[in-house]
Order: sequence, then structure tokens, then C-alpha cells
Amino acid sequence: MKKVILITLLCSSIFSCGKKEKTKDNNEVVKQEEDFLQDEENIIPNDPAIFEAIVSSKNEISVWNHPSIDSLKIGTLVPKEKVQVTLQTGKFEKIPLDTIQNTYGQWLKINYALPNSISNISGYIFDSFVNYDQKEKQTNAQAYVSIKNEWEFLDALSSNKVILIETDTLNFDHYYKEFSGSEDFNKDAAIGHYTFSESGSLQLHDYKNLTLRSVGKQVLFIAKKIHKNLFSCTNCTNFTVDGFNFQHKKGNKNSQQGFILTLQECKNTTFMNTEFDGSGALGALVTNSNNIKFYKSKFYNTSGDVITIHNSNGVMVENSMLYENDHGTLVKLQQENILEEQNTLQPIQFHNSAFLHNNATAILGIKKPKGTPINSVLKFSDCKIQNNTLLSFINFEKPNNNLGISFQNCEIINNDGADQDFIFISRSGNSDIISFINTNIKNNKDNFEIDLSKITLKNTSINDNLYQNEDTPNGNEQ
Repeated sequence: MKKVILITLLCSSIFSCGKKEKTKDNNEVVKQEEDFLQDEENIIPNDPAIFEAIVSSKNEISVWNHPSIDSLKIGTLVPKEKVQVTLQTGKFEKIPLDTIQNTYGQWLKINYALPNSISNISGYIFDSFVNYDQKEKQTNAQAYVSIKNEWEFLDALSSNKVILIETDTLNFDHYYKEFSGSEDFNKDAAIGHYTFSESGSLQLHDYKNLTLRSVGKQVLFIAKKIHKNLFSCTNCTNFTVDGFNFQHKKGNKNSQQGFILTLQECKNTTFMNTEFDGSGALGALVTNSNNIKFYKSKFYNTSGDVITIHNSNGVMVENSMLYENDHGTLVKLQQENILEEQNTLQPIQFHNSAFLHNNATAILGIKKPKGTPINSVLKFSDCKIQNNTLLSFINFEKPNNNLGISFQNCEIINNDGADQDFIFISRSGNSDIISFINTNIKNNKDNFEIDLSKITLKNTSINDNLYQNEDTPNGNEQ
């Protein structure tokens, strides 16, 4: 049986998912695979599956014995194949697709079924090539409908539906001309309605229990102009989008005119396996909304604020990435009111997510409230904040915002101001509580020494940070 396994693995090793891989002598490959298969920990995975993932790439993807493309490739997965995920490693990085293109993602540990064998082994895949399969339970009243073009999509829009999208692209640039203007369609309040703009952007209103889901690879949702919001939802409830890539066709680095996504007065809304390509415009705006979740989402290529949260409650960003954004603030918060029906204030959370290679004003910006600020809680847990160019880490437009901000089990490493006035925390007040718990703050380049009087530290190390006004490294642990 071992000979069959080895032959299968050797045959599959000629396939790749487009990444550059090291070439090795055949004898070395056979020896490494023999050693790998003899490791009982690899043959019998110890971890139970936490969810399934589905290969979304149009090509085969590689399985590795460690979370690195420099490790041994032990097999492949084919398009649309399902795999059991046992661990989200929290290792986010950029890997090459070819000599020009790169992709960002997180390494996942999986149970991999050996070809022609009843044995499973532990392996690792890069999640940029898969969709997380965590579908919420659908109600019996919901109807499933498959669509293959824009007209079928518009015809299918209705509450209590799961729309399965089999086309690669939804582009409404030319559909506006078929209608007489930016009028409302499907005005039946029981099913919701939609509106258009001449730029090709789409606005959904009053939908309930609606799911938009790609079949296979991501659906590209595009419009031609950047001065309008691309995709907007107003007063939608129990709304899910799964497997989309939102982007404008064209953009420039100084446009900052249209949001890729706006959510207003929405509840229980989820975006998963979805990318938001700012295309030189703005990112996502969430306002007056409750229980909004971004799960395995990517935000990149914006030239302004990336995620703006205004008067909203219970926003969760999980297993997601913000990378290669230019200008603006990565997370902007303005809270002065809560919705009347919200009896308890839920925190805004970023969990197991990464902020990488951004050129930004700040990781977190607190905008001055127009009215009386409310007590809000913002939590970052198990996040990687690395290799960003910043003017400040946290920037308060004015002090005393009644905010509780915590970073727990985070890595804040190799961030600097590129010879500008980088300040770790700017203009916080006595009512703003900032804490770092089990967090590593290391190798950051700051023009001003971190003011420990403004923050609470617990099991947190601050090491090898360079303060330019002193020109000396600093190290301490609290």
C-alpha cells in the first residue's frame, strides 16, 4: 500500500496552483515523503474538523506538510472538492502566484485523504484558493433559484429566496438604459425592491431572508464609474452574500468618491468569502445597523477609509484581511447614538484578522461625535498588525469619547511612519480606556515614545521599538 501511496504522490507533485515551487532531486522527494508518511501524527490527525472548505480555484491547489510554500507538497485538491478544516493557524501572509502577481491569505490545517488509500493525513492549504462552507440554515419558506445572467438575477430578486449565481460576472452598466431612470422596481413591500443608477450601481431596499451565493468561483460584481456607491443595502434583514468580488472597472488613487459597499439600517447581515476591491475609491460604510458580519473577507486597493462604522452595533470582522490600502484610516469609528430597539450595546470586534502592508493615516481612527458620545467597546483579538506605514496607530479626532479599546493576543510588529510623525496613540482622553493583553509590540518605529500612562498593559511585551526622538531602542514588559 505504501508503494501505491508514494507513486500517487509523486505523480500529483507535478501539478501546482500557480505558485513557484522549489525543485528537488527525485531521491530527495521520495525520502521526504517516506519520512512524512511514517510520522503517525500526520497519518492520523488529532484535531476534529471545525468546518468544511470548498476549492474555489479553477485549477488544482497544493497541499503542504507545513504552512509554507517552501515546505513539502504532499498532494493536490481539485476544483470544487470539499475538505475538512481542523485549524485556522492565524498565519497570514502574501505568496506569489507567478512572477508578477501575489495573493494574500491564511494557512489552514486540514484532514487530507490520501489517493487510493483509506488513510488521512494532516496537511496545510492556503485559504485564498478556497471558500469557507459555513452556510446558515435556510428556512423552509425559502425558495432556491439558479440564475445565469443579469436579467435572471433581477427577475429572481425577492425576499425569502436563495439565489444561486452560476455566471462569473454581474455587470449592470448597460441595463440602466433599459429602464427609464433611477426608479424603483419590485415595489411590493413584502418582497423588497431595487433601484439603479446610471453608473451601474445597484441598491437593494427592504429585503428579508435573502441570500446571494456564488456557485463555484467568485462572482465579479462590477460597475464602470467610481463616483457612485457600487452596492448598497437599506433596511435589509437576514441578508447574506457569499462568494462575491465587488469592484469598480476603473479608479484612480485620489478619487475617494464612491464606496464599494454601503449598509444603512440593516440587521443580521453577513458577507462571507467576499472581496472588496476599492479600485481607487472608498471601502465599506456601515451606518445605523445591527449585527453585521464580515467573514473571510478581503479589503484592498482603497484610496480612502477602508471600513467606516457609524452609529452601529455588533459589527464583527472575522478571519479577514485588510491589505495594500493607500491613504485614509483602516477602521474609522463614529458613535453618538444607538438604535432605539437595541437594549444592550454589543461590541465591535475584529477577530483572527490581519492588517498588512497598508499605507494609512491610522489603524484605528475615532471621529469626533456630532452629539453626546456613547459608551462603546471595540475589541481586537488574535490579530496580526504588521508592516504598515502609518501616521499613528490610534488617532482620536478629539479626546474623551467614552471608548473601551482592547487588543488581546495580537502581534503589532514592524510598523513605522516612513520618516513622518508617527505617533502610537494620538489625543486620547481620560474616558478612553485602551488596553493591551497578551500582545507583542515589537520593532515599530515611532517618532515619540509610547506614553504608558495612556494605556493598560497585561502580559504584554514592548520590545525593540525605535523612538526617533531618542534614537535608542526600548524594551520592557508589563
